[in-house]
Amino acid sequence: MSRDQPEDAELITSMDQLTGYFRAGIKAPEQRRVGMEHEKFMLRAHDASAAPYEGESGIGRLFEGMCARFGYEPAFDGDNIVAAVRENDEGLPEALTIEPGGQFELSGAPVRWMRDSEIELDRHLAEVREIAQEIGLVGVGTGANGLHDLDDVPWMPKSRYGIMRRYMSQVGTLGHWMMKMTCTVQANFDYTSEQDAADMLRTALWISPIVSALFATSPIRERKPSGYMSTRCFFWTDTDKDRCGFPPFMQAEEDFGFEAYANYALDVPMYLMTRQGRYIDMAGHSFRRFLEDGHQGHSATMGDFALHLSTLFPEVRLKRYIEVRGADCGPRGNLLALPALWKGLLYDLDARRAARDLLSGMTFEARERLFTHAIRWSLDGPVPDTGHKSPRTIRDLASDLIDIAAGGLDRLALADPAAPLAGPDERRYLEPLRAAIEGPAASPAHALLERWKALGGDTAAWMLEQAL
Repeated sequence: MSRDQPEDAELITSMDQLTGYFRAGIKAPEQRRVGMEHEKFMLRAHDASAAPYEGESGIGRLFEGMCARFGYEPAFDGDNIVAAVRENDEGLPEALTIEPGGQFELSGAPVRWMRDSEIELDRHLAEVREIAQEIGLVGVGTGANGLHDLDDVPWMPKSRYGIMRRYMSQVGTLGHWMMKMTCTVQANFDYTSEQDAADMLRTALWISPIVSALFATSPIRERKPSGYMSTRCFFWTDTDKDRCGFPPFMQAEEDFGFEAYANYALDVPMYLMTRQGRYIDMAGHSFRRFLEDGHQGHSATMGDFALHLSTLFPEVRLKRYIEVRGADCGPRGNLLALPALWKGLLYDLDARRAARDLLSGMTFEARERLFTHAIRWSLDGPVPDTGHKSPRTIRDLASDLIDIAAGGLDRLALADPAAPLAGPDERRYLEPLRAAIEGPAASPAHALLERWKALGGDTAAWMLEQAL
């Protein structure tokens, strides 16, 4: 979930304003950066119960400690700290937020080189561990909470989550599971033009199922095998079909642009708007109708549009940057591998083209089946027919994808001697993915399932072994 941003009261009077919102994100090629986000479950160390917000071992105390000791400025919802922000040495923001079930998130600063993300991540994990150990918590990096029942996990006291909670129960069967029981690692990328944004979106949506298979870490649900290697991805399949998944218009061979995405956003039902820092429930209302008719004396503003964009959840989404969203959270190496992989694939044009060519023979329906196979079987999943004479598995595609990304990172390191977009050794961040391809287990998710069995189904111990 996105953290709240300052309200923009500019009234919307034309489509040009909406497309202009996206145009404002265009960067010069040398200005492109990468931002990493990741979530972690916060459990009580002594019994692996889900951390509440309140109390000595609560998320509120974690926020207080991070602000008091490490220079974060708190942001409040009523009397409760629900986010915190500080500036790094370059004056760029690092933000902490909470998800509905107490998942603790870092939204990192946009950086040029992966080594800067690595420094940021290690500093963050060390700081969280320091405060968490003092108050009896531990952060766990996995895609889904396999230990608890839904009612065992308390809701966090953030007003917008109450609105979302009520609406999600009306539009899908798994929305509450997604909200409270999942953790992801994401990355954000700049675009250099409208055409570049469209090409990045299309390519990323095509190959996102392969990435979901590579990063699957969540085979357990409610203390037993779920039947999926990425239970997190499975929860998204019946959360809200209006705003999730793989929109066909974004995958079309012909170019689409900012106006097409704006029209898509206008027709996705809203969750909420804010006025003077107060949330107003708009759940189920069409933004297009709100734009035309207003609501209870309120007219649609650019701030409303920006907030609405943050509540759309396709596997790849557009804001003033491209956000890739298809991966389970996992161990430290995965948290760095995810942005490195996508950086090599999206910022190098040859790599982007080669990645898309992996699936160029597939129909939209076949790519949807590929996602189904990825979340059920991970790397062992079969690939729907792409014209190859012999059957292929997702492992084959993933291996090719890693090679393509490595080549892309190498070229980015050499492309501009004055200001290269990658360090000379950034392909090393892909090593955990290569190990996953070549390891003895069918996939990391299969290895986790085997470890769970070796522990006799002790899911608490299994979760705590995945501490970050």
